[in-house]
Amino acid sequence: MALIIIPDQYVESLFHGSDFGALINNRTTEKRSHLYKTITSLSKGNWSGHSSYSIALNGGFIADGDIGSPKQLTLLGTAFIEAYETKIEAGQA
Repeated sequence: MALIIIPDQYVESLFHGSDFGALINNRTTEKRSHLYKTITSLSKGNWSGHSSYSIALNGGFIADGDIGSPKQLTLLGTAFIEAYETKIEAGQA
């Protein structure tokens, strides 16, 4: 599958107005890492907190679902995970 490039500006816009601490607030790579952890956790049915959930949902990475249920990944969510994991394997994340 061809990788979809999700621009840094888009990731930054999702986190605008949120405070996740200096490490995440000041680095796009850490925002991507946090988003990856959130999306994968939600897809397994785990809760990730309101702000993280809202970012994943409003960003178009997951579909809303019942509380406590695994959230369905969208095509964008699947593409984000694949791109992130490819970077991890290449030592770039």
